[in-house]
Amino acid sequence: MKKILLIIGLFAFILQGFSQETTVSITMKNGVYYYEYKTDVDLVKTTNDTVDYVFQYQSPEFVKKVAIQIEMDTGDVPVGAENIAWSLFGKEFENDDTWVEIIASTNSADVTSDGIQLTLTSDYTETIASYVLTSDSTAEHATWTAAAQTITPFDKTYRYFRLRGILEQTASATEGITVDNVEFKLYID
Repeated sequence: MKKILLIIGLFAFILQGFSQETTVSITMKNGVYYYEYKTDVDLVKTTNDTVDYVFQYQSPEFVKKVAIQIEMDTGDVPVGAENIAWSLFGKEFENDDTWVEIIASTNSADVTSDGIQLTLTSDYTETIASYVLTSDSTAEHATWTAAAQTITPFDKTYRYFRLRGILEQTASATEGITVDNVEFKLYID
């Protein structure tokens, strides 16, 4: 009897560790830099449930900024302190398993009512001037030498962008959080 209870307990523990993962794939054709995905069926219900929106970017222009707005609702049963952690990643090739983080994980506000919004942005950054000054103190007048100017852009041009939402915590007696709308905007150079 103890073995049966142990096996049932172990099985229940293993099942609890599995989370639901939903992936929505969206193709942004050449010349498309804005996409609005309206839905009310993408649901994260238990802790660690994941929803991914994978945008395939097909334009040749350099991406210098990404902006995303997400709108979330409660399920049928109002929730307590429940939120989703959102982050954005990029990769070059479909079969590449390595995703590069573009926007670090950011928690939404607690979704306790309908219409809770979260905006994520990542700006183009660069180093305008990167140089070291040295002086020659042995000369009658000090002389200064500066190296050439360098520009280091943070490249956000990827073929695939993955917006990932993970339910951080589950309130009791909840129906989860529904993602109603995702707006994805790329600013090009």
